[in-house]
Amino acid sequence: FRINGAPLSGAQPFAAFQQQIEYYLAGGEPPTLKVEADSFRSLGQADAPVVVIEFSDYRCPACTSVARGVIPELIKRYVDTGKVRYVYREFPIASLHPLSQKASEAAICAGMQGKYWEMNEKLFASQEEWSVEDPASTFPAYAQELGLDVAAFNECLDSGEAATVVQGDRLAAEAAGVNATPYFFVNELPIRGGLPIEALGRVIDYVAAGG
Repeated sequence: FRINGAPLSGAQPFAAFQQQIEYYLAGGEPPTLKVEADSFRSLGQADAPVVVIEFSDYRCPACTSVARGVIPELIKRYVDTGKVRYVYREFPIASLHPLSQKASEAAICAGMQGKYWEMNEKLFASQEEWSVEDPASTFPAYAQELGLDVAAFNECLDSGEAATVVQGDRLAAEAAGVNATPYFFVNELPIRGGLPIEALGRVIDYVAAGG
């Protein structure tokens, strides 16, 4: 099946159809890998020759390792030097990590107040904390710590607006063949799993050279 262009394959339960239909009824955009350079989820220059897109899950151990060890070096070596524009997209895998969905929504709501990357970093740095506590109280506490308008943050979480954005990321990921996290696209070259910064750098240089 295709619902407004988004694929839905196999003998799916009605709930799977309902989820996609409600996404579009809520004003969701057709799924695409492209994220504009002025998005709060994009770091780097608009004219960077390489765009690195990462689909990730805040509870995924491999994603956490990449977030803590690889991404800071990616930003230092490639984003800050104008070679790469880096985009983070939400792909919570609820069947494995039930709390990841709300974590992704918290990041989106923080982004709507200009603090996406600060919340992203906080969620990965404090994974052991929020993954065993009640997100209903933990995430607003993080919002307050980051200097956000907590009432607006909570309203964003409760309204379903952020959930629609996360669903759009999930649809875009599934349409592109993403089935695990972390999952990268270096321009249009897919990379399943995390790579050390040296290996990822070689891929970036290869793509930048027209490979």
